[in-house]
Amino acid sequence: MNLVSYFFLGLLATIIGALPLGTTNVAVINTTIKENIQSALKIIYTAALAEIILVLIAIRFNLQIENFVAMNLHLQYTIALLLLAVGIVLILRKKKCMKDEKEECILIKKKKVSN
Repeated sequence: MNLVSYFFLGLLATIIGALPLGTTNVAVINTTIKENIQSALKIIYTAALAEIILVLIAIRFNLQIENFVAMNLHLQYTIALLLLAVGIVLILRKKKCMKDEKEECILIKKKKVSN
């Protein structure tokens, strides 16, 4: 692949990754609606700067972290077991939906599975 292909692949991945609204996006939308665009731009610029710093850290330390994890087999197993445990807990939780007068679900409470 050439450089242009990598650019457009990265651009597409970024757009798809930005689709789910995160807390920053919600804060910007909320500020824009309640106040004005200038107040929202303050949040946008700060969030963009923080993202750039995170990207630079990720680029700088990627190989070191990758080598550390590759050399420590116990860390690999710990991460795998932790992710498996979290997945099992999330799957096994029962969901309880509270309904309003129109029989529409308005609140979902999660309950632990009890035998």
